[in-house]
Amino acid sequence: YHLVFFLLEIFNNIIQYQFDGNAHLVYSIIRKRHVFHQLSNLPEDPATISKPKKKDREEQGAVVPASPENGEWIPTKEWVATWRKKLPLQTIMRLLQVLVPQVE
Repeated sequence: YHLVFFLLEIFNNIIQYQFDGNAHLVYSIIRKRHVFHQLSNLPEDPATISKPKKKDREEQGAVVPASPENGEWIPTKEWVATWRKKLPLQTIMRLLQVLVPQVE
């Protein structure tokens, strides 16, 4: 999960300090804005959190359900709430708030 933080920090740096030279990145962020909105509205309930993992296991043919006994880590509601608060999304969300109406 640390890689998500680092990637968001890179985006923030580019938006803040190198905005003019990175029009393609900014446009891509605008086009994929649903991803950033999903990150800012991460669900906290364990059933919703484990859905993507369940799909991955089904695609790989695994029948064993996710559980700590199987050695698989399952995020708790508290962990997700803490993690979501730390996501550096303010700059990107502000960019979307300002530029999306202009692009559309």
